[in-house]
Amino acid sequence: MASVVVGGEETATFDVELGVKQGCVIAPILFNIYLAAATFLFHERIPPGHGVGLTYRLDGSLFNLRRLQARTKTLSDKVFELQYADDCVLVAHSPEDLQEALNIIYDIYSTLGLVINTDKTEVMYQWSGVAPPVEPVISVAGAELQISPQFNYLGSVLSVDCSIDEECNERRRRRHERVLHRLQRPPPPEPELQCPECGRLCGSRIGLYSHRRTHRQQLP
Repeated sequence: MASVVVGGEETATFDVELGVKQGCVIAPILFNIYLAAATFLFHERIPPGHGVGLTYRLDGSLFNLRRLQARTKTLSDKVFELQYADDCVLVAHSPEDLQEALNIIYDIYSTLGLVINTDKTEVMYQWSGVAPPVEPVISVAGAELQISPQFNYLGSVLSVDCSIDEECNERRRRRHERVLHRLQRPPPPEPELQCPECGRLCGSRIGLYSHRRTHRQQLP
């Protein structure tokens, strides 16, 4: 049962049959279970051969690429999507695979009651060879998605040419903003520097501390 306070008066109680209380600790748990079910259905329906292959080792030397060429001790996996909270990124090797994966995830989300915001959904191509003169169009439910030269994901900037120049520039810009924000903040108010024992006004907190220590040393 719940009620609402309007104008200082409490309304009649009513039943709450959907959702949880604001700030309830079970809310993120239910949300994770919900998205885990959507991801499981997506992995079941995605055709073989889709996704981006990943080869890795777990015995150290992460950035030694020659060790990844070994036929033993290497592991492989497929990456279909990057999910963080309600932000989802689909990855594919071709526009056709991307469109098919997007259609599958759209059908699953629609079944589960989720809606893809086409205004915030963008497409970025990173061509391994020569880019086509006209980039393919990707759409969701008949709405064409915007093609972006760069993509921001979890604070990182991905570029079409796979360079890190934009990422470095963005990090420098944020650092400059933080420094400028600290410089523009007004200085903290100076605490009272008058000795409560004798009323003497000191020039700093250290001076006040040293002066009050002399009072303590004079006590019998």
